[in-house]
Amino acid sequence: MKKRPHRLSWITQLKYRWLLRRAVWSKPAIGLVTAPEPWTIGDFERGQQLVSGKVLITGHMMDVGENSIWSQSPPSELFATELQGFGWLDDLAALGDQAAKYKAQSWVLDWISGFGMGKGSGWSADLTGWRLIRLINHSSFLMNKLSEGRQAKVFHSMAIQTLFLAKSWRQLQPGRARFEALCALVGAAQSLIGMGSLMAPALSALALECKTQIDVDGGINSRNPEELLKIFGLLAWVKYTLDQSNTLIPEVLATTITTIAPVLRSLRHGDGTLARFHGGGQGSEHMLDQALAVSGVRPSIPQDGAMGFARLNAGATSLIVDAAPPPLGLSKFEGHASTCAFELSVGRNRVIVNCGSGLCFGVDWHLAGRVTASHATLGINGLSSSAFAPAKKGKGRALKDAPTILLQATKPVPLTVCACRVSHNGYQSSHGLLHARTLGSTGR
Repeated sequence: MKKRPHRLSWITQLKYRWLLRRAVWSKPAIGLVTAPEPWTIGDFERGQQLVSGKVLITGHMMDVGENSIWSQSPPSELFATELQGFGWLDDLAALGDQAAKYKAQSWVLDWISGFGMGKGSGWSADLTGWRLIRLINHSSFLMNKLSEGRQAKVFHSMAIQTLFLAKSWRQLQPGRARFEALCALVGAAQSLIGMGSLMAPALSALALECKTQIDVDGGINSRNPEELLKIFGLLAWVKYTLDQSNTLIPEVLATTITTIAPVLRSLRHGDGTLARFHGGGQGSEHMLDQALAVSGVRPSIPQDGAMGFARLNAGATSLIVDAAPPPLGLSKFEGHASTCAFELSVGRNRVIVNCGSGLCFGVDWHLAGRVTASHATLGINGLSSSAFAPAKKGKGRALKDAPTILLQATKPVPLTVCACRVSHNGYQSSHGLLHARTLGSTGR
């Protein structure tokens, strides 16, 4: 699930354009020091769709035929965000044939011609981070049999974006977008000629983000499993790039990777996908497996209580329960009223799941996915266990009056292998009721 990019005031946009012009005037060196192995993973079938001229994003289809994806106006803001972030480059690289390579090269060069000098909505720090990581990851694919002049054009754009990002990442709110921007800077400093001086400050800033945004147990404030996976994947990618160049990995970075890995293992189902809570989707099992392999963290017994989720296992059956209050603070606009909800899987089959986020389908579906009725838990007459504040322009509706967890215990009880007892008081003020549930397994 992709979040909306950080919205910029007109003053900030002017500042960004000034930073961009300054980067252009600096005439950065161009070229690659190393061509890293691809890290971000696309979808083969979506790649085939793109080659046929059909662009399916956030529930909208744009048919460009043989034309460029930049030849039409995007049908929505989120659609435009996805285009500017270059997620489609992952899919074309996953397909990887001659037609896919031609499309990728053509669309990247068209973007540079149309937007490369600061035009359009793509010049924010978070989108620049998304875009730069993908350009670095797929540089070998992009540069294959491309003329020297066109290669220089792409390298020059990557260098400008790197310098721009080095000045603008501080404008981002703490969280996944800032991690992505800083990880992109580290990757660019490793891979691009003339960018090595950015390595030390980028690594220092990344270490600080790890200290302040990842708690000692490996969780994040949003309690969004997919967002934690995205951060973990980025940190694993940085570790991989540092290992490849024999660069010392900061201790904070290594420790953070070690603490996050068991949390993600505890929040995944038998098919490798993640439980869908608080704005997160199922994530990519391939990305998680790849990041876990690179992390070097050995598998362990799944944790109970990881990031506020209780977990029960019996044979091939896994059950994950939201056993903590929903996130507030900066995450209150994305959190769900899902207290005491659960997901259940047996082997690779997910039997009971939540609806997940509807953000990609618009504001109304986003709210619909957040209410209690979209989760496997008790709702009363359409009332959610957490209240939603009135809509705030540009942000949506925030959670408020979150319930308190009154009891949580995961332990053996008579006649069962394991049981989880959890309750909350979200309906006490409205109905004078407490919601209590016991979930357990007999092992029979």
